[in-house]
Amino acid sequence: MVNKSGVNCVEGRRRRAQRLTQNMDEQPELEEIRQQEDAPEEPCVEASLHTPAQAGQMHRRRNAQWTGDQPMAESEKPIPQPMQIDDGEATAHMVVPGQTEQRADRQEEKQKKRLSAPKTLRGAHVRRAAVQSAEAGKTVLKGLGRFILLGVLLAGEGAKKLGAAAKKLYARIRTQKKAHRQKQSVQTAQEYEIELIKPEDYHGRGQAHAQKTASHARKPAAGKVNRGKAWHERANHDHAQIIHRALSALLVCVVLVSGWQIGSILLRSIRTHRLNEQLSSQRAALMEAPDTARPEDEMALEAAPQDTPMPTPTPDEQVAAAVQSTATPAPDVVKSMKYRHMGGDALPEMAALYEQNRDLVAWVQIPDVLDLPVVYRDNDYYLTRDFNKQKNASGTIFLDENHPFKEKTQNLLLHGHNMKDGTMFGRLAQYLYDDTYIRNHPFIYFDTLWNKEQYVIVAILNVSLDTKDSRFFNYFTHATFSSDAEFSSYVRQMQLRSEYAIPIDVQPSDALLTLSTCLEDDRLVIVARRLRENETRSELRTLIRMTTRQ
Repeated sequence: MVNKSGVNCVEGRRRRAQRLTQNMDEQPELEEIRQQEDAPEEPCVEASLHTPAQAGQMHRRRNAQWTGDQPMAESEKPIPQPMQIDDGEATAHMVVPGQTEQRADRQEEKQKKRLSAPKTLRGAHVRRAAVQSAEAGKTVLKGLGRFILLGVLLAGEGAKKLGAAAKKLYARIRTQKKAHRQKQSVQTAQEYEIELIKPEDYHGRGQAHAQKTASHARKPAAGKVNRGKAWHERANHDHAQIIHRALSALLVCVVLVSGWQIGSILLRSIRTHRLNEQLSSQRAALMEAPDTARPEDEMALEAAPQDTPMPTPTPDEQVAAAVQSTATPAPDVVKSMKYRHMGGDALPEMAALYEQNRDLVAWVQIPDVLDLPVVYRDNDYYLTRDFNKQKNASGTIFLDENHPFKEKTQNLLLHGHNMKDGTMFGRLAQYLYDDTYIRNHPFIYFDTLWNKEQYVIVAILNVSLDTKDSRFFNYFTHATFSSDAEFSSYVRQMQLRSEYAIPIDVQPSDALLTLSTCLEDDRLVIVARRLRENETRSELRTLIRMTTRQ
């Protein structure tokens, strides 16, 4: 009769043979298992049972062997017994040859499928990102709440201190009043005290007492009036001192705040001037040679003084300039030409500055007016940051985010603050207030990363941002023009709103450069066009001398 452990072993061998039939590489082992099945069934290994005494003796022997106190003989070592498990667990824990390799192959196939699968943003990633965003929002709200709570606590502490000071002052005034009253009462009691130490006869004493009583009856009224006046004078004096101290404290606060603001403005102006001078000197030092495109006659013309009054143009010249500026628009043709040169070897001075700030796109210069770098990122970042990306209220000249520097961008729009210390676009307002400023500074040098360009001013506008105002002009949404007719219409509207009639024509093939800065609630806009080939500045300066205010 076969015991339970023997049946388990036979059943295990049969299941093992069934698995091995699926693997043709294990035929020898399959034959061996079949031979074992043909043999008479015998129990695999009988489980050796021991009495509690024998088990304790074997346990002591093993402990002695492990600790090194007494070596254990080979005959005394315990024989390892097979683990007896149920039929259901025997199949689960039985190790079949080839099963480990099959599991490894399946894991390798799963890994290959996982690696070859496209990386997509699954729902778990979206939920994780949403949770992270929610946590970040909670952190921000928590910090804001703490800041508000801190402000409320500080306000509460200030109110408590002010109330304590008021209570202290009120208690002091009450103490002074009380002391004054006690002093007056003591004086009054002394006045009404009857002198009994002087010996007098009975009749004379009564007469003297009557006279003294009559005289004292008149004194308290006068003393009371004097005491009231003194108290009012003292109270008025205290109130005057309180008002004087409050005004003095307010004046000190105003002086401190004004001094702090003036100091910050001075420090900001000094830092901005120093940075601009450093960048300008660095660029000048990196330039290999002066501008060779400037002829000698133009250099001599620019060296001549330009602040002399220019001759007023004749009516015929004005009519000719008006006819030239209002030429017949070109046909409605879609513009497809390229207006910007990009790529190639960068200018040496621009390449070195580009390594300092990768947002650099150009350098704008008006002699004796401004000499600054131009960056491009968005319309908010460089409003309060300098070229080194440090906090600075003066900001940096930046290209409008809707007018990117591309080959087909026909109109580049630059923004800058109108600083009172003259930095950034702070000197451009002189074009409005001084008629000779346009004649002395009509040209703008605009160097990109790859090319040097020159522009001449063709319009100066004082634009209102109110769409209902007649001075409103949409100059901030025209980076490109769909046709020549649209460009001609834009130029015509620009010249009609210009503060000056500048007799320089603008063609649909010209590239524009627009400078914009704040002018209180309005905007100062200066529009310039690029010099054409074979066009000299001396010819353009002759036309600029004919400029008149409209």
